[in-house]
Amino acid sequence: TLFDVRRIRIGESSATAVELASETWPSRLDGDTLVASVSRPRYMPSSRLRAGIEYMRRNGVDPGPYEAAYWARWFYPFNVLALC
Repeated sequence: TLFDVRRIRIGESSATAVELASETWPSRLDGDTLVASVSRPRYMPSSRLRAGIEYMRRNGVDPGPYEAAYWARWFYPFNVLALC
């Protein structure tokens, strides 16, 4: 739902503005997607990182930072063992 909406319609010879208190805007975005877009990948759980990577690939967005955080999390124990 959008709030304080101002819709401008442009016709052939004029433009009219309509102001609405609220308006429903259908979208396929869900709360998890929006949270992922503003969260730092380093602090996200692995399941959310994986879902974010898949979502970005489906939409043609570079998932590089998410992939780096995802694989760094899985390879961290091996890095620790290599340093011991």
